[in-house]
Amino acid sequence: MIRTQEDNPTIQSTAERMAAACPAEPRWSPWAALIMAWVRPATLARRTNHVPLWKAYLVHLTAVFLGTLLVWFLVAWSKSDKLPWDVTAITLMLVDLAHHIVREYRNWPQDFYLWVFGTFLVIEGSALLTAFLAAGWAATDEPFRGSLAAGVRRTWLGTSLLLPAILFVGSTGNTLNYLSNDWQRSSRIQWPMPPQPPPDLQKGTPEWDAYQQQEVDYNRAWQAVLREYERAMPWYLRHAQTLIGMASALALAWAIWTWLCGASAERGLPPRDHPPLCEWCGYNLSHAPADGRCSECGRPVEESLGPDVRAGSPWEHRAVVGRWRAWRLCAWEAMIRPISFGRRLRLRTRVTAHGWYLASCIPLLMACAWVGWFGFYVAIEKRNPFEADNQGVLGVFSMAAVFTAGFLTAVLCLGASFAGFLFASPDRRNLLPVAIQAAAYLGPFLVLWTLFAGLAAVAVVLLEPVYREISQRVGVGLLQLFGPSALQRLSWVLANMGWLIVYLYLVARITSGARCANR
Repeated sequence: MIRTQEDNPTIQSTAERMAAACPAEPRWSPWAALIMAWVRPATLARRTNHVPLWKAYLVHLTAVFLGTLLVWFLVAWSKSDKLPWDVTAITLMLVDLAHHIVREYRNWPQDFYLWVFGTFLVIEGSALLTAFLAAGWAATDEPFRGSLAAGVRRTWLGTSLLLPAILFVGSTGNTLNYLSNDWQRSSRIQWPMPPQPPPDLQKGTPEWDAYQQQEVDYNRAWQAVLREYERAMPWYLRHAQTLIGMASALALAWAIWTWLCGASAERGLPPRDHPPLCEWCGYNLSHAPADGRCSECGRPVEESLGPDVRAGSPWEHRAVVGRWRAWRLCAWEAMIRPISFGRRLRLRTRVTAHGWYLASCIPLLMACAWVGWFGFYVAIEKRNPFEADNQGVLGVFSMAAVFTAGFLTAVLCLGASFAGFLFASPDRRNLLPVAIQAAAYLGPFLVLWTLFAGLAAVAVVLLEPVYREISQRVGVGLLQLFGPSALQRLSWVLANMGWLIVYLYLVARITSGARCANR
């Protein structure tokens, strides 16, 4: 008995797959990305799949140019100490800034060219790296290079999403700076004057003791006036650094979320025709009977082409299984039984559950990062940051937590792209769709890694005497040259490198379970 298209739904013609694909999206001009990249990123991504790469790059360059002008405007606004609608003052500062740039070019042309070229390389290199990270989210059943091209297109078209983030953070800082300067000019607080030492002052004399007492009295008076000054300040000025840090954290989180929405939008491409393969050995089952066995490994054909094969992760069935139980099952199976878990994931069918699973892990990851940074600060400073000198602590910790989440999201995407490239099969199957699922379902592993990194950082600081003793005993080579601090940092980095290697290994193992997927 020969399996036909009617017997096996995975063997269909391209026309039938095209008919089953999602309806075609209206096409947008690539220049719509300058606005829609941060308004409707997913819709933009779906409606600009037709845009050639060279047009996407022109939009990218335009967004970079507009970003440069925006930064100049924010710098001029900051220096003018005026409100943004004071066009005259800000225009004068812009002209002064332009004159300064021209003077820099005339005085040091080589350094100017080097700085401009270096900045250009950093921007373009960052864009290409981001495109490589986005390839997994944009991947579908296509050649690997097609996923990379889609990642590049969506990254270049999405460059303008940074414009509102830059404007939000810059406007917050400049507004608070203007309000602070305006309040200081209107305040009537008299600051005490420091005492002047008498001429020919010598230690141990009565004049010296009197001068030291004046210094003590001055410091006390200054601290009292400072407390009065801070109490009189409006709340938004007392917590200006915290507000700026929180604004930066919100802008970064929004940029990451918007980028992920655009990168993971559906592309509407129909799956390609592939011969049905044995899930266990990769043997071609095109002519195998439905109730037969694989001629290569002896496994039943039903285990590769049956209706229950690759049912999806437990999280895809959370409505039946239960959210908490499905979440735990995915975390356990992805970390403990990666290959078995990989055999459940679907390669050629579009799924979005892994993105929401990752989103459920991000708050836990940020909370662990926040606690880790807090503990690291306490271990170094030996004090509670909320009891004294708490200006900006909440904002700095929040921004550090968001930065940590963004960094680990980049590690996640990098691991998926690495695994997809590693398992590029001879029959041109693109495993990036499964690799990004594997990386996302390992979100709990990233949470544990973040928790470990924070605890390890605290332990490294507290064990500084031990590191100092080790450095003194060894006393040779790099330890003698850089001291115990280098040994502390090295041990922390090596420990985290171990977690990175395990993470990449798990992503690769899960992905390997889908090398012969038929769905």
